Amino acid sequence: MGANNAGLGLRDVILRFLFSEEQKAQLKMNVPPTPVNLSIDGRGLLYTVTQGAAPDSVKKLNIAGKNMFGWVETAELVTDVCVGPVDNIYTVSSDGYIAEYTSDGDSLFFFGGRDDGYNRNGLFSAASSIAADDSGYVYVLDSDRGNVTVFEPTEYAVTIHEALELHQSGRYAESREPWEKVLQQDAMFERAYRGLGDSYYKLEMYAEAQSAFYSGFGRQGYSDAFWEIRNQWMIAWTPYIIGALLALWVLNIVIKSFNKQYSLLSPIRAATRSVSKFRMMRQIVFLTYVPRNPADAFYGIKFEKKTSIIASTFIYVLVYLIYIANKYLSGFLFKNVSEGFYELGFDALVVFGCIALAVLCNNLVCAISDGEGRIRDVYCSFAYCLAPYIFIKPVLIIITRFLTYNESFIIPLGDFIIAFFIAVLIFVMVKEIQAYSLGQTVRCLLLTAFTMCMILIVLVIIFALVNQVFDFGTSIIREVFYRANQY
Repeated sequence: MGANNAGLGLRDVILRFLFSEEQKAQLKMNVPPTPVNLSIDGRGLLYTVTQGAAPDSVKKLNIAGKNMFGWVETAELVTDVCVGPVDNIYTVSSDGYIAEYTSDGDSLFFFGGRDDGYNRNGLFSAASSIAADDSGYVYVLDSDRGNVTVFEPTEYAVTIHEALELHQSGRYAESREPWEKVLQQDAMFERAYRGLGDSYYKLEMYAEAQSAFYSGFGRQGYSDAFWEIRNQWMIAWTPYIIGALLALWVLNIVIKSFNKQYSLLSPIRAATRSVSKFRMMRQIVFLTYVPRNPADAFYGIKFEKKTSIIASTFIYVLVYLIYIANKYLSGFLFKNVSEGFYELGFDALVVFGCIALAVLCNNLVCAISDGEGRIRDVYCSFAYCLAPYIFIKPVLIIITRFLTYNESFIIPLGDFIIAFFIAVLIFVMVKEIQAYSLGQTVRCLLLTAFTMCMILIVLVIIFALVNQVFDFGTSIIREVFYRANQY
């Protein structure tokens, strides 16, 4: 039960794809790493530790052999595991680092380390085993020194263990006080915020629960609390919303009636016509025509100069801005980056790099496949193929702020619709711009995708080689400084 998986790296995948059966037989067997130690708790659950198997270095196995942990942050050279008095889990690595986790695998503490030669307490030469007693004391064996170091729990640790015990036994309301005490000592402790959020939720203090889950990155709890808050808001405001919609409907009828007699909307229409006289504005508004009649639109781009490089570049920049908004301004439940974390340069490289790669690869493939389109036509047409992303994605970004996990399917569904329509537009674009038949278009797109994959693989290999050379040079420099300091 509980066997580790034998993962394949990128190099192994490439070799197995390129090698013949005889060459594959000469490769080393891909054997999964072996657990180096195990422990068992009072309920019969088995805990194993495996070196170099992150994120599955620590496993909590039920009687069916299924791992009950998700992603667990562990040290690389973990050597032993044990279970504490409140189902908390301790691990120790051979370089002396000790980690404590909750019964769910959430990280609590990380302490210890390798001894620097001065025999300091709490540091180890070769930590090999760990144990804990019912009082919360932790014992670590150093096999190199042949001694055991005893760690006594601090008042802070005792408070956390008290809160965990109450929380894990389902006494959420009673755990509120110790969680608040923990946060008074450490206002950055995320697990305490999640525990406090559970306490507030059971007490029907949903706004406070939502705030606590937000601070502790507890997404599921945040979703549950927001669901309750949204229900209360909808019950209170639904009559007013219905009344406002009826008022707008009546106002629309009144405005149309007066407009027929007094032409109230004439100034607005005149202003719209004056704006549409600008060539750049007409080219950007042409985005709305492309999804409705793509074949005619791409004909206009190629032969009637319905767009320009400047307008297309503006559209690409707009796509980048929407990508940034989606990444950093989406609702908390749908955002995959931490608050305050930005990497705009890398985002620009991803967006504009993918666009440039797609345009260049498609143009190269079409150039050797008797395509009639110029690179200017491909560059401009590809920008207008992104119209579904420009029109739909901002709406999805806005509604992420009003959705919970119960309606989360709306976002991937919207993304699928965007991807589907972009794919259709790209297909029509290649067919019309290059004057291809149906079969030639499919062949061109497959070759374009293959060319993009090959270029990406080459770039990844080059990056890996450069990174290895850099690491090798850095290690040599560190070794020289280390030797110089010794002598």
